[in-house]
Amino acid sequence: MAQLIKLLDYPSRYEADLFHYPSQFVLLKRDKWEKISKAWKTNNWDFSEAENESSIQVEEIEPVQLSDVINEETSFFSKVLNKFKKRNNPELGNHDDENDTLDQSDELSSILEIFKVANEYFSEEELKHKYLDELFEFQLRWATSTDLAQNETYRKIRYDETLKYFLQSFPDNLLVLYRPVLYIGKAPVELEIVIIGPVETYCISFVNGDENHVTIPEKGNFWLQKIVNREKKILNPMFGLNRMGKLINQIYKKNEIESKVHKILLSTNGFIDYQQPPRDVQIIDKRNYRQWYEGIVKKSSPIKLRQLKAAQSILALCEYTNHIDLISEEKIDA
Repeated sequence: MAQLIKLLDYPSRYEADLFHYPSQFVLLKRDKWEKISKAWKTNNWDFSEAENESSIQVEEIEPVQLSDVINEETSFFSKVLNKFKKRNNPELGNHDDENDTLDQSDELSSILEIFKVANEYFSEEELKHKYLDELFEFQLRWATSTDLAQNETYRKIRYDETLKYFLQSFPDNLLVLYRPVLYIGKAPVELEIVIIGPVETYCISFVNGDENHVTIPEKGNFWLQKIVNREKKILNPMFGLNRMGKLINQIYKKNEIESKVHKILLSTNGFIDYQQPPRDVQIIDKRNYRQWYEGIVKKSSPIKLRQLKAAQSILALCEYTNHIDLISEEKIDA
């Protein structure tokens, strides 16, 4: 599961100590999964409270991928826990599942208790998928660092399937910045999706649309998107993608970061009919998505020190107190 190190303009826990939390997340995730898997197989859910200390270093951590993404509208475990509460306390009545929030600690301890209650409901494969769903909620808390459960924006983020896709589909050694706000010069600049790998960085503009849609690039500010007998206009994603790629390259150059930057126009469920795309842009759609995806997932390199330095160079510009001009003689394209 990829790690969400920055979400919009929320203060992220990773910003406080980027050289600690990536390895901490991997260790916690792996440790809890091993406990849950063993408990499920033996039907013994008596967990020890003692946590194993580890001196493992970033370079030693191998990425762990449990499964591919399964998208769901609501949290499975919220429903299960709600049923359990009602069964043991009839006075709770029929409350909305969404109101039954889980008070989970940073060590994911309560996830273990949830699985203890719910293990009768699913198979081992479902166990993996549901664990990823709970880790998604856990990641949102690390990426916001504040209690935003009642915040409307936070509710939208929880059900953002694009964000969930990027986190749950890719391995632990990838660091994700999702629509981060950077302060360049005198103005905030919102990027789209930046994924930092051990040796490469992916700047991604995600093209949403109905299943099997066809996106047709056109000159100007808008492109055409067709599906069956319907069509609509969408904003030209190349403007944001080019700006994002240029900005990341400038940040890396200024900080002497070695990481090849790829600009990717991505559609996972449709087609992009780009006859003559720019040479520095990869067009990924249903025709070549699987090959591209497997190529990234199979890169099992552990988290690198230079990868963390690359992420830190971007996170440094997410602080509103760090307004700087990257390259004074060259302006960022709008």
